[in-house]
Amino acid sequence: MKKFISLLGCVSLSACASQGVYSQNEVLKDAIFQTPYSAVVKITGFEKFAEHEEDVLFKVQAEVIQKLRGDVGSEITFSMYGELGDEPNIHNDPVILTLCRDKDTYYWPGTGAEFGANQENILNAQETAAHLDTDQRHFAHCSE
Repeated sequence: MKKFISLLGCVSLSACASQGVYSQNEVLKDAIFQTPYSAVVKITGFEKFAEHEEDVLFKVQAEVIQKLRGDVGSEITFSMYGELGDEPNIHNDPVILTLCRDKDTYYWPGTGAEFGANQENILNAQETAAHLDTDQRHFAHCSE
């Protein structure tokens, strides 16, 4: 079973970036390169789908504001595992989200898959997406 941590996991990467371990731009570029789907989205809702001994599976819905990579319409639903007692954050502000794909289902790959949708990050994401290999089949952030 795929294990994922909550959407708040990106906070730790942001802290690392501020300490100079990784630059936020490098982490964002890598996330876009290493996942088959990325977009600027607004999380609109979620449903608890299944509960296990230590984790919970959510189906999360989002409005797609701007597609960066991958094919999806104006809305997307994806799976996300979290710890028991945790729930996905419903943001008022848009975020840049990177997702993996398993057959016909998108899923959240974990920490480092969500970024603030500020102007600098959006421009960086657009520039990165413009130089992607459309024939890429292996994505390091996704279990295959």
